[in-house]
Amino acid sequence: MLNKFDEKKDEIIVFTDIMSGSVNQSIFPYVKDKGVKLITGMSLPLLMAVSLYPQNRVLTDENIRKLISEAQEQIKFMNDYKPALDDDDE
Repeated sequence: MLNKFDEKKDEIIVFTDIMSGSVNQSIFPYVKDKGVKLITGMSLPLLMAVSLYPQNRVLTDENIRKLISEAQEQIKFMNDYKPALDDDDE
């Protein structure tokens, strides 16, 4: 599939789960192509953010970095989580 890729008009975003995994390793040589983005260490919030990104906006490297940062905020050890209680909750 990547051999039919036209970097002038196509963009490919590949999500992998493990940085040293075989899928990540096989795609890594293509990141030199301008339209290939490789994101590893996947999380559902990140996948949703990229999938729902407005199609009329360019998904730049900086936009991807911001989405990754925002998705990292969703990683929590819930045993330590203490939600703020509203007055209605008490």
